[in-house]
Parts: sequence; C-alpha cells; structure tokens
Amino acid sequence: MNTKEINVAFCFDENLWMQAGVTITSLLETSKNTTKYSIYCLISNSINTTIQNILESNLKKYSSFNSIKFINVEHKLTNIKSKQYKPMYYRLLLPQVLPPSIDKVIYTDVDLIFNDDMQDLYSIDLTNYYIAATKDGYKGNDQHSLWKKYKICSIAKKEQYINSGVLLLNLKNIRNNKIHVCWLKLAERESFPFHDQDIINITCKDKIIFLPEGYNFSYDNAKIIHFSCGGKKPWSMHSENLKFAELWWFYAHKTPFTSFFLANYYKSNINSLSKVLPKWIGRFICWFVLNKETRHKFFNKYVKI
Repeated sequence: MNTKEINVAFCFDENLWMQAGVTITSLLETSKNTTKYSIYCLISNSINTTIQNILESNLKKYSSFNSIKFINVEHKLTNIKSKQYKPMYYRLLLPQVLPPSIDKVIYTDVDLIFNDDMQDLYSIDLTNYYIAATKDGYKGNDQHSLWKKYKICSIAKKEQYINSGVLLLNLKNIRNNKIHVCWLKLAERESFPFHDQDIINITCKDKIIFLPEGYNFSYDNAKIIHFSCGGKKPWSMHSENLKFAELWWFYAHKTPFTSFFLANYYKSNINSLSKVLPKWIGRFICWFVLNKETRHKFFNKYVKI
C-alpha cells in the first residue's frame, strides 16, 4: 500500500490545547488508509511534557504511520507589537522552524474540525505561488490608518483578501524569497487590526491560489468546518443552536477531554442563567408597581439588562 505523507501544523497555548486535541482527532478520524499525517505543533512554554504526552497518546489510537512533534517557539516572538495575541503569530514562524526538507505544509486554526481527508488539498500545485487560502469576504475598514498605509483596503475591495485560518503554504518559495522575514518585520513594526492575517495578505498578494469555500466554512459537505464566524464556539455557552456543533462534540467525545468541556459548558450556562434570571423575574414583578414613575426608577435601578 502506497502512503501519501501530508505535513500539517497547528499553533496553540494553554488556552486552546484541548481544542487542538479535538481538531487533531477529527483530522485522524477522517483520514484515508493511504494517508500519513506528520503533525507539527508550535507551542508556548505553558504546554508542558504532560500535556504533550496526553496529545501524543490520543494520536496513538490511530494509524502508527502518523506522528506528532512539538516545537516551542515562545522565545522567538519577543519583539512583536501585539503581545496579547502572540499565539496567533506562531504560524508566521513555520518557514523558519520546520525542517528545511519540508517544502509544503497545511496550517489550520484549532477552532475547526476536518470533515474529509486532506490529500486533495495537499496535492494543489503551488509552484508559482506562496499560499493557497479561501477568501475572507471581509470588505475592509477604510478608516483604519494601517489598512490605508499598506493598501489592504484595495486588496479587500478586489475580493482578494484571504482568511488565514486555513493555509496551504509553499515553504520553499516563501524561504527563497524571504517572505517570512518580511512577516516578522511587519509584526515587530505594527499592530494590525487582524494581526497575522493582515500581514499575510500584504506580503502574499498576487501569489495566492484561492481555495473553494468548502475548505474553510461551515456548511454541508465542507471539507473543513471552521467555527470562526460569529464568535460562538461549540464548547462555549449559548452554542446549542450553532451549526455543526454536534459534529464537534462527536469528535470531542473521542478525546480524554469530554468531561472538562461538559463541566465548563454547563458551568458557563448556569452562571449566565444565575445572572440573568433574577433580572427577568424583577422585570415581571415591576409591572405590578402601579405608579409609573416609581416603576420606571425600580426598573432602571434593579432590572435593566
């Protein structure tokens, strides 16, 4: 049996390592028998050996062909402007920290699930391009000075602004043309509204293959279901009506983290209910206060939401 090796990368810190475990599980669950995934995780200091062992042991439930490697990049981004969003910039280090022998890699965020094998995506010819990605659909903020300075508005208006949550990177071309050096210089110089995504759009324009939406959206038959739009995540409160949340939970139940996710989900919803319910009860009661002015004062002081 001929296997096809596919390099995949994820970036995360202590806040999303369990979610990364769910994403990796979905990748392996939807893998073909002929696919070998070499997984690279760019991590912070907070991802200790215990966490690494848990993620690796979950990987071992699947084909022995697959492998996982952890690369600590905490010390490599000491000068970036957007320190609060540091893990988002880890992906800019992929050309630098992955072995020079790796010419191509799929990168994805960890707030998504794979719904298909990635052989088709990995086989896309990037010979004359830096990346392949889906269009973001964002029309741009004409008022933002950095968007004007770096002509991001024009990229967005041409509908060529891409989402950096799913990327196929031509590491060879990026290294040869020192695009990753430009990435880090921009990250150190400016604090962009959409962080690494703006930087990638600035430096890779005209060298991008636009992927079908099915590689980075939430709809039926999508190959990658991304929960980035709208802010709600399957593991967060008030997500019961989130499309494809049940599929995320399907893969979460195949990890050791189910109890943690469920405990936090119910705790968040109970805490939310405990804050809102008394106000709704107060709203009901205040309408029995006959004096209009007194009722108005009571409403604004105690039960306004």
